[in-house]
Amino acid sequence: MSDETSTRQVFSYCRGCVSYCGLKFEVAGNEILSHGGNRDHVSSAGYKCIKADMSVEVIQGKERRFASAMKRDASGQLSPIDKHLALDEIAEKIRRSIEQHGPSSVALYIGTAGYRKSFNLSMAKQFMGKIGSPSVFSTMTIDQSAHWVVDGRMGVFASGKPQLGDIDLVILSGTNPVISRGGPYHVVPTVNHIPQLQEYRKRGGKMIIVDPRATETSRIADLYIQPRPGFDTEIFAALIRLVLQNGYESQAFCNRYVMNLEALRAAVEPFTPDMVAERAGITAVELHEAARMIGAARRLSMGFGTGTSMSPNPNTAAHMIEGLNAICGGFVRAGDVYRNAGVYSAKPRVETVIPPSRSWETGPKIGNNFGAIYGEFPSSRIPDEILTPGPTQIRTLIVLGANPMMAFGQPERMREALGALDCLVVIEPRSTETTELAHYVIAPPLQYEVADINLLIAEWAYIPYIQYTDPVVQPPPGLMEEWKIFNGLANRLGHTITLSPYTFGSAGDASAGTELTMDRTWRTEELIEITLAGVGTSIAELRNHPNGLKRHGDVVRVFAPEVDDGARLDACPEDVRQELAVIAQTSTDGSPRRYRLVGRRITELMNSEFRNSERLINRFDGAAPLYVNPEDMAAEGLEPGQAATITGDHGKITARVRPDPTLRRGVVAMPHCWNGVADAGSAADHTSWLVSLALKDVQPIDGMPQQSSLPVDLTPA
Repeated sequence: MSDETSTRQVFSYCRGCVSYCGLKFEVAGNEILSHGGNRDHVSSAGYKCIKADMSVEVIQGKERRFASAMKRDASGQLSPIDKHLALDEIAEKIRRSIEQHGPSSVALYIGTAGYRKSFNLSMAKQFMGKIGSPSVFSTMTIDQSAHWVVDGRMGVFASGKPQLGDIDLVILSGTNPVISRGGPYHVVPTVNHIPQLQEYRKRGGKMIIVDPRATETSRIADLYIQPRPGFDTEIFAALIRLVLQNGYESQAFCNRYVMNLEALRAAVEPFTPDMVAERAGITAVELHEAARMIGAARRLSMGFGTGTSMSPNPNTAAHMIEGLNAICGGFVRAGDVYRNAGVYSAKPRVETVIPPSRSWETGPKIGNNFGAIYGEFPSSRIPDEILTPGPTQIRTLIVLGANPMMAFGQPERMREALGALDCLVVIEPRSTETTELAHYVIAPPLQYEVADINLLIAEWAYIPYIQYTDPVVQPPPGLMEEWKIFNGLANRLGHTITLSPYTFGSAGDASAGTELTMDRTWRTEELIEITLAGVGTSIAELRNHPNGLKRHGDVVRVFAPEVDDGARLDACPEDVRQELAVIAQTSTDGSPRRYRLVGRRITELMNSEFRNSERLINRFDGAAPLYVNPEDMAAEGLEPGQAATITGDHGKITARVRPDPTLRRGVVAMPHCWNGVADAGSAADHTSWLVSLALKDVQPIDGMPQQSSLPVDLTPA
């Protein structure tokens, strides 16, 4: 360790989720001595969660990580290889795959960690565009693609949803932002959410929560509805019926911006409060009270999370939730002021409807006629695309920041598929179940080892601000940043990448921007300077604002358009009408199993990340917990800490029981993407073994597998 006089203070921020909490580090030499929340940070004001601590601990050596690129040798073992030589070999394999099988034979899968650094996604997707391959997949179609489907079927109100401070009623389904931190799909802040929710309640704001578990967020709700899981479609169809029946909709907004309202009225007619109450195990009184609160609200907005999008009928449920939001005008509208009008890109100043696109119906297709949504194909189809001969068969797969062996259903099918690839490249700092199958592992630096800006989340943040971070410490020399991997592969294949604008869900406009010419070695700081110049600042200026630079500027108000362009939000397209008709005629999920297994967020996990953290292992005694209502435990003869066998329609796993009285009886919960470690369990014991990727079991548009509300039985193991 360096002596005391070399100790320095570094300001940075955590990229473990979308909160981007500000952190303050004490560093000596190349060692982090301490860290904590930055009380002066313009957004987080000192808040941080345990994931910030665990991500620091990886750098401090408390989790094993790769120190260099790795290649699987003739004996089947991963051995170190020079990172540049690895790129040479990978580029040659990609070239041969394209020559022999066509560009679509090279595929990219992006996971949660792929979103961690500002230039990852734009570079990765642009690389795929340069080689001519449309074969892009991401974690969105594993957990949240219902948001994208409803965008494509209903359309998008471009100014988005208001902030919590501008409404007096928020409705949330299948999400627990106090733990999951929220996101861009509803109005609850992504950071400092508890004090902001408390302030919202103090000034009279109301909240309705729909969730089969009495979550941390539901504890502050005015109306908490605790249904059987998997009935979000019915509940929100009934609310639409009551809203339209009582005239609670925003008639002016509907007249101007909504079409097929009468078709929606007819489609939800079968969903009477009594029928839905019986199905969902709630009361008709609760539905009437929710409708009354909607009618009494001056302004409202609503949203949903993975509890809805990973359950049965997610795309129909999403359309009902966002359809209710639309008919109530739950958007930033003419006369409203943006609290964050955009930082790196400007939000629209005029009310605008982006009409339904249905991108999956046009453009390239993969097997079983699945099309792309926002430029990405359904991830559940990857195993079939690898194992099924044809023009779109995948021969080479690049995995960016993901562990598909844990995240997908049917791990045995995924293992077979990954093992059949000509080349599997995994960009990942730690050893995972997927790196164990890789031909090459390219280890990137961790988040505190690189320079970065808050590019990805700036437009979602509650306040408009820009933050730059220098590397807190320097990474080991054998590592390579993700954007440099894709730029290096592109260069080796004769292509030049452009530093271009990036929009979440698409590759951005690669025709505009700075060309990263091959005649020099580009640095991350240069890319950041170019990006910052576009918004009138620089690294030097931001270093003078280590807590984040708040963008004040003029008040930006939204105006009504001068001319009606005819674009409308489609409240009830024909396929949604048909889906509702089928659901109305189906009284149960048809399974005799006694329990329904739902997913559950815990603070210590971000999908499959941090599973080997000492903090997580110590809290849960090294094994993934199965949360069970104590009365159900007694009925099944289960004791706290006892192993239970969970038997589903597609598999069987074992987990240790934890009592949880917040769960509705008949509902059990388990974190997604986690398993036991060391001698406390086996890699088989995670929920993906209960999930089917068979064509008959996934959604028709986005191939979304059902990963929550799974019918299961419990027995002592």
